[in-house]
Amino acid sequence: VSYRSDERPSISFEAEVENICQRSITNTATISTSTAEVSADNDTSSVTVPVATSDLSISLTAPFSVVPVTTGDRQLDFVVHIQNLGPQTAKAVQASFILPAGVTAFDATSWTYPELAPNESIDIPVTVEFPTAPNVTYNLAASIASDAIDCNTGNDRVAFSVLSGDHPDVRV
Repeated sequence: VSYRSDERPSISFEAEVENICQRSITNTATISTSTAEVSADNDTSSVTVPVATSDLSISLTAPFSVVPVTTGDRQLDFVVHIQNLGPQTAKAVQASFILPAGVTAFDATSWTYPELAPNESIDIPVTVEFPTAPNVTYNLAASIASDAIDCNTGNDRVAFSVLSGDHPDVRV
């Protein structure tokens, strides 16, 4: 870029960052000239900017994972737990509880939240009814996503298996 000494230059640019999953990015600009200058101490400047990322997580809990089909209630109460572990607010958060064929939910199975602040969590109760088919394993899942950059996608989906049948629920 060339300019006359009586002008103030203005330069702008866009850059693509390869590893966005970091807490901050430092940008350094340097200027040089072929003419003599009084001091080169002000020829370099840096600015560090934070990277807006969130870490969303989702989990499923239920009081047990065996549903009796011939004796007792075929319903199971789940809690879908969603959380933003931070460090930034997640916007347009979408969570869903994915049920296999034949399994019925009495409550909503997908939710949208305008935002989820860092360290904010929400517990969503969902009652599910299972068919009267003995010795069948039902694989359920839940997932969460948003418009935010999520560098830890390992906790954005969870699976949960339920066995139907008249099996004892033994706990220690």
